[in-house]
Amino acid sequence: MKSHSLSKNIGILSAFFVSICLVSALFIYNSGRVHAAPITDFNAGHIIDDALFYNKNSMSIQQIQAFLDSLVPNCDLWGTGASEYGGGTRAQYALATWGASPPFVCLNKYYENPTTHETSFEKGGGAFTGGISAAQIIYNAAQTYNINPQVLIVMIKKESIGPLTADSWPLKSQYQTMMGYGCPDTADCNANYYGFYNQVMSAAWQFNYYKEHPNDYRYYLGQNNIQYSPNVSCGTKPVYIENIATLSLYIYTPYTPNNAALAAYPGEATCGAYGNRNFYAYFKEWFGITSYNGKPIKSSSPSSGVFLVENGTKRPFNSVEALYSHGYSWPSVLTVSDSVMTVIPTGAPLGINIPAYTGKLLKTSSPSSGIFLIENGTKRPFNSAEAMNSNGYDWNKILTVTDAVLVDIPLGTPIGVNVVSYAGKTVKSNSPSSGVFLIENGTKRPFDSAEAFNSHRYSWANILTLSEAAMTEIPTGATLGINIPAYAGKLLKGSSPGSGVFLVENGTKRPFSSAEALNSYGYDWHKILTVTDVVLADIPLGSPIEVK
Repeated sequence: MKSHSLSKNIGILSAFFVSICLVSALFIYNSGRVHAAPITDFNAGHIIDDALFYNKNSMSIQQIQAFLDSLVPNCDLWGTGASEYGGGTRAQYALATWGASPPFVCLNKYYENPTTHETSFEKGGGAFTGGISAAQIIYNAAQTYNINPQVLIVMIKKESIGPLTADSWPLKSQYQTMMGYGCPDTADCNANYYGFYNQVMSAAWQFNYYKEHPNDYRYYLGQNNIQYSPNVSCGTKPVYIENIATLSLYIYTPYTPNNAALAAYPGEATCGAYGNRNFYAYFKEWFGITSYNGKPIKSSSPSSGVFLVENGTKRPFNSVEALYSHGYSWPSVLTVSDSVMTVIPTGAPLGINIPAYTGKLLKTSSPSSGIFLIENGTKRPFNSAEAMNSNGYDWNKILTVTDAVLVDIPLGTPIGVNVVSYAGKTVKSNSPSSGVFLIENGTKRPFDSAEAFNSHRYSWANILTLSEAAMTEIPTGATLGINIPAYAGKLLKGSSPGSGVFLVENGTKRPFSSAEALNSYGYDWHKILTVTDVVLADIPLGSPIEVK
């Protein structure tokens, strides 16, 4: 099959213009797209998805007909329009140049009898008894051989002179080999396959045959060296062919475009081949996309889920958050027909993309939901509010997600209180009977009395209240008694009636042996502090102080 689309206006050179043009396949049809631009996203190894290529139900007969009508809205059936090349009307120019007379049957007006192969050209220019439309022929070929009718329409544009998809006054000879079927690069076309019906049905059959016999040809799935053009001196490109549809296109048109051909689209380049380049560009221009790989899709059904197409399968997202976590949004979801959804096999479900939540705080909308830190691919629950606070996390940054999100993330080790963050602080629990503790060296040290607390010069107003759960997490250390240096040089007596008087000195409490002993050292009785017996009990007994 030929690798190039041809310009009708250049190719039609004589009454035998078909064979001449097909042999001299060095011209490319310029469709007149004003906004044509270099092709930058062509994937030589994956030109089109199998799901698209073999979707025989992509268009009904009516949709095919409507599409053909949109391509050729103004058919000059009788050639009454002025010739673009001079010489009067189109009919006059065709007669003088090629000996051809009207009708000039456009693709959307074309009918053919599949048995006798009579066409609208012989039958008055339109429908006739026993004839079926081009749209019907395309549809029948698609259904019979499981090929997307869109593929066949694109092939008509790619291979036909004119091309027929845009020609408003085509000659009958342009239909002769309009799919390029039976026209190898190295030989003349085979007349057994002439005519629109034969060309379309044969090309569809051929593509189906390629699918069923992928190992019978020079190219195969996997690594290949594909020529840049029929000229072998132009060299080859290593191409890893990923799927059957792409393989089929290369078997049908055995060349891959070089970078210059891609950059020159829709024009030409040295050593350029354009068949597969143009198939890609035309399909994308008309039908929007050639591959769903890496794209989220859903069907038009209200109950449709959303799927990610990946490696030839459609993987359902198990939640909205799963979709978002993989970097997709609702506007990026493509709506496809049920026929496309049916063709693509279903793969394993896609849950949450856990790395997307790494370092984030999550909870569900349930009132009883805990709070979790996503770390190392797991959700780590905080044991308590204090655990979260002590580790420096912000409550305002907690994300509320569905249960489906948390279910998808494996459970990790709990996060307890960061004791270091409380170092040097005084704490108590929210229990009414709680004592007061100093956090020191990773433990909570209980004060054995209010005086002990005061002696260490802590403020009652600065005591932090923690939950019982948080307090339980912190190991208990040695009890904190009186801070003896706080009483150094002071006179103390207990609250009991028989308490003596003591001088706190060198870390001990030294008792005065008598009132005379206290007076002999000049101490002031008014400066004696009355403390609890607990305070005195905490201070070791020193040597007595005698009369001076």
